[in-house]
This record gives sequence, structure tokens and C-alpha cells, in this order.
Amino acid sequence: MKLVISLLFGISATLALAAPPATPAPKKKPLPPLGTAMDRPGAKSTPKPQAKSALTPPAKPPATPPPAPNLAAAAASRGLSFDVRTLAHGGGQGEKGVAVGSEGQVSEVRLRGSQITIEILVRNLAREADTARFECLFVGKGVSSEVLFVWDRVERQITVPGGDHKRETVQSEEVLSAETRTRYSSSSSSSSSGSQKKESGSRAHGWIVRAFVGEHLVKVQASNTTLDRIGNDPAQLASLLKQKPPLAPGESEKSKP
Repeated sequence: MKLVISLLFGISATLALAAPPATPAPKKKPLPPLGTAMDRPGAKSTPKPQAKSALTPPAKPPATPPPAPNLAAAAASRGLSFDVRTLAHGGGQGEKGVAVGSEGQVSEVRLRGSQITIEILVRNLAREADTARFECLFVGKGVSSEVLFVWDRVERQITVPGGDHKRETVQSEEVLSAETRTRYSSSSSSSSSGSQKKESGSRAHGWIVRAFVGEHLVKVQASNTTLDRIGNDPAQLASLLKQKPPLAPGESEKSKP
């Protein structure tokens, strides 16, 4: 009997050793606390990437910076600055003449001269004296043709001590215009009497001043926007300098060179 019990215990032990070890049950993870990560101190939330919509407008490009000033002209001026203003523009009544023609015609001619006076102000911000050259172009306009032309050209050299300024007055030559009034009458018929007015010559229109330091053109200034545009355009300026003035009062095509 004891022998049978021992055999049974031995078989049980052998089976126990041959069986595979039992796998432990997985531990359950603790439940997260209530609320979102924003509600829990010390927790960081990862924002979700937003999907781009096809309707979203593209980002605006950066604004274009304003153009840089003329650094070459500023460097060439070497501390000199310039300004030009008109002191006088116009003229007065000139000589008056009367001529009697045939068939009872009487012509009265009145000449009128006009000229321009300008003032150039030069400042020198440098410590040493410096010199600038100014080309003053006085522009006239035909009375009847409205043609622009240069009737007088003056150049001035102005030297300014360091840290000082200087003013220079420049006056143009006169440009002439004429107003002719012709009265005519007939002894045979009073209905044929009358008068006629005619203008010829030119009047002063404005000025263009070009400032040079050494061989460098550093500034162009003019009395109005039209002449300023011409003075800053080499092609237009060259065309203006080639333009011939209209006939002066009393001048004919034959007498004109």
C-alpha cells in the first residue's frame, strides 16, 4: 500500500516539473485623471497641425524698400549743397514807334523786353574751401509759335570757404517781343476802316541751372516742372540747345544768319 502511494507522488512530481510555467496576467494601466492636458499642471499639449485650405490667400511679399538716393552725386559734391531761386522775371514797356503806310494805314509798334534774375546759394559743410561751377540756361518761348529755346547761357565759378556759404546773383540778357497795331481807313467807304494786332518775337519762360563739382554733374534745378524734366534728360536738353529762336521783332528771314 505504501509502495502504491509513493509511486503516485512520484508521478505527480514528474508531471509538475514537465508542465510549462504559468504566464502572469498583464497588469492593467491606471486610468488617466479626468480633464485634458491643459487642465493638469505640468503637462504639455501638442497642438494638432492645421490643414491648409486652398482658399487661404498666400502671404504678402515684403514691401519694396524706397530707392536709395543718388550716392554718386552726394559723394561728388564733397559737402557742397546748392539752391537756386528767382529774384525777378519780366520786363517793362520798351520803345514805341509809329509808321504811316500807303492807303491810309498807320502802324504802331511797341517793343517789350523781358529778362530773368536768379540767385544761387552755395553752402560748404566741409572744413576746407571748395569750388563749384554753375551752368545757367535762360529759356525763352516764342510769342506765336510757343517754341522753347535757350536765348542766353551764363557760367559762374563759385568758391566757398569751409563751413561758410555764398550767394551769387546772375542776370540774363534781354529777350524782345513786339506788339504791332495797324489801323487802316479808306476815304471812299467808312465800312473798310478797322485795326489789326500782331505779336512777334519771344518772352522769357524760365531757367535751368546745372551744378558741377570737378567734372561731376551733382544737381539740376529748374524754374518749373517742364524745364526740370528737360534738364534731367540729356536727349531733351541736347534738343533744346539746338532749337533756333523765332524771328526777333523787325528781323526777316533774309537778314537772319
